[in-house]
Amino acid sequence: EQFAISPPQLVGIEDVRADIESYVASCATFEEYITELDKIANEDWISFRSRVYVFDDFVANWLEKQASCPPGAVADHLRNELSRFRDVAPLLRLVRGDTFQAEHW
Repeated sequence: EQFAISPPQLVGIEDVRADIESYVASCATFEEYITELDKIANEDWISFRSRVYVFDDFVANWLEKQASCPPGAVADHLRNELSRFRDVAPLLRLVRGDTFQAEHW
């Protein structure tokens, strides 16, 4: 308007805005997921082995949260990783290590 030119009509700008907002939401969800996973991963096995249910709860909780994640690469990654975790979770109960002795370390 300053140079007697009308403002440009940016076709599709709302689509770009929606894509960016979706990406930001996906990244926020992934960051929350990684933060919670790191809390579990940083525990030593000796302490964690009696609380494997925490991992089960984590997987179940994130399977629900993942459903609300906008579609895209982040949602696909979460779905694949949580599927693998769900398959492995029952086996963790068998990995006890109760018979380990001091000489094993």
